[in-house]
Amino acid sequence: MIVVSSIIIMSILFLLYAVYCYFVWIDQFAPRESKEKSLSNSDLPILGRLASTRSSKKRKGSSLNMDHLKVTYLQFLWGMLFIFPNMVLLASKGIAIMLGRRWLKKHGFDTTEKHQVEETVAELLLETMLVTFFGSHNEEDIATFTFHHLPSMTNEDTLVVLESVTVLIDLKTRRFVKAEILDTKGKEPRPISAQDTMVLLFWNLIGNIHVKIHSEANWGCDPLVENKYIRQYAVSTVLYNYFGYKSFGEFCALLHSLGLTESPFKTFKDSVDFGLDCGMHTHDSLHHLGAKSKISYFVMCVRRHFLKLLPEFQDDFKDAVPEALFVGSIIHSLDHSQMGYVIHDDLWFEADEPYYAAMASQCRIVRASFIEDLPFLSWHCKCKDSEYPFFRQVYEKARHVDARLAGYMDCCIIK
Repeated sequence: MIVVSSIIIMSILFLLYAVYCYFVWIDQFAPRESKEKSLSNSDLPILGRLASTRSSKKRKGSSLNMDHLKVTYLQFLWGMLFIFPNMVLLASKGIAIMLGRRWLKKHGFDTTEKHQVEETVAELLLETMLVTFFGSHNEEDIATFTFHHLPSMTNEDTLVVLESVTVLIDLKTRRFVKAEILDTKGKEPRPISAQDTMVLLFWNLIGNIHVKIHSEANWGCDPLVENKYIRQYAVSTVLYNYFGYKSFGEFCALLHSLGLTESPFKTFKDSVDFGLDCGMHTHDSLHHLGAKSKISYFVMCVRRHFLKLLPEFQDDFKDAVPEALFVGSIIHSLDHSQMGYVIHDDLWFEADEPYYAAMASQCRIVRASFIEDLPFLSWHCKCKDSEYPFFRQVYEKARHVDARLAGYMDCCIIK
């Protein structure tokens, strides 16, 4: 009797959840066109392609759109059952542990992992997608990274766009040298510490730069394709972009309403939209770094094989822009994993100057909750485990370049 009652209750709860999902789908996805592609391959200035370009011609991408593709109701329900709960579990666990460790630190029990912030800033620039802002290096191997029109968030939750930020890195020692901020044209640049540089750069990486990868991935997937594996990967990408773009602000607002954060971080969405409106910057100087950036070298090697192999499976990728497919699978997963690899501890994000306090707080939240792989997934999303031969073959080639980075590669956006 107890078993029967439990089954009935669970069935009713599932039905109610399915009805709720249906109304969300009606509101969010039903009005969309079944397929929208406003960008062509030539409009997608992506790391892999521009890294192999020797031309000095300046290029800039069109305005991007992170959340516009349509999925069916059953695809949406699948995502709400087999992706969304995993996201909630990862975020809840990460936030709980981070806040607990912050409380312990406040009361004298500091569990923060020790690190040299000068080395961490250098690794952040060289081994994440921040490497695309590399400009040049001199005879002493001092590399210059320049960021133009870089957004920042004040403690009052407003967006301030900095004219430029310049960071110098010693490539021999892989250490931070110095950084300067130009607030507006006509003013003298002012120095910024290595600690605050780390906060500012990571905040821009998660809220201004990485989101462009999410957006470009939309042009590499089709949720209506016939192959069941490629269709599953496409649905995951579309839904994760939806969850991230629509739900992250609600998550931050919930934390604020519970008194767990100092701000609702409404400005974060403004930063995302700012980054998408700006499109992709040119980054055709990367070849000068060579193996000094492991991720850059790895991406350029794997990209060649990826694009060479793809035509053999073209029937399953008829509507996919090859560069966008590469970005949504290989580059996206590498950037996530490298963020976690470089920033071992979310408690590293503290501000030297009060101006960077709110950004440091949001960096802690994102690092704790949204960087790692989702737990308890019921399907294979890693290239090395993929049931689709194309991604397994890409992995086999990639692991001979760098086994650690190859192991990070996903077939779609799933974090």
